[in-house]
Amino acid sequence: MPMSHHQRTQTRLLAALAVLTVIGLYIAGKFQPEDATGTAILSGVEPSTVMGVAITTTTHQIAIAKEGSEWQLQLPITAPADQERVDAIVGELSTMTAHPVNGMDPSQANIGLLRMEVDVQEGPPRVLLFGRQSPVGDGRYVSVDSVVHLTTGPLPRALLKPGTELRSTRPVSVGMVEIHSIEIAGRRVDEAALEPLVEALMDLRIADLSTAEDLSGHGVEVVLKSSKGDALQTLKFVMGDPWLLHTAAGSVPLSQELETWNAQHTGWFDAARILTPAAERAPHQ
Repeated sequence: MPMSHHQRTQTRLLAALAVLTVIGLYIAGKFQPEDATGTAILSGVEPSTVMGVAITTTTHQIAIAKEGSEWQLQLPITAPADQERVDAIVGELSTMTAHPVNGMDPSQANIGLLRMEVDVQEGPPRVLLFGRQSPVGDGRYVSVDSVVHLTTGPLPRALLKPGTELRSTRPVSVGMVEIHSIEIAGRRVDEAALEPLVEALMDLRIADLSTAEDLSGHGVEVVLKSSKGDALQTLKFVMGDPWLLHTAAGSVPLSQELETWNAQHTGWFDAARILTPAAERAPHQ
């Protein structure tokens, strides 16, 4: 019995699909790594010697640099960086390996889509040019010694997104041992409540880095002081649901550690609100 028009169309589509599959497997096989050992993309670089990382793509720039022992975000904004996250990224980059790819031209891998410059303590910066992601697996093409390689794993996702994601979510920038006393709206916190407050502040995190409404005219000032009485850091909190921290970029929501401390220690922030002028008080439900 002759095939119907529908059956002939279906057969042609299946045949075309089979041809495309064979071509895809051929291309993937042709441009697979030719060795199994791999080469470190930052050969000889130890994480402790990395002083900065700069990323340039067609859509964004990221620059992170070490100032003393702390990582600072320099682009796209200037702000303290998330120390643990940046350390993890630097560690990942320093151990990342790649395999040379047999016969692939840099243009085929779109080398140059992402430029990475890594500053080290000694010697010139290391410059790496990355291309597109491999169609097979999550590796990414990269030029190593002018030869196209394929990384054994993906680049850290944070480097492929706007760098604001690397901003620190810790409002307190000083160390726990540096804080000798704390004043809430000019009233010194007593010894019994001080240690739990320091712990709450050190555990506090910004829950959302996106900008909230501008509440700079409201809130309660908290001053962290050294043993000499010098102000180490001044923070302005707005009581609400959730509590907010006023920053240069706007008022951002916080995790609940400080609210919990206030509830457990006779409402120090509530008392401070009463002591401040009515115009300065934040609305509190």
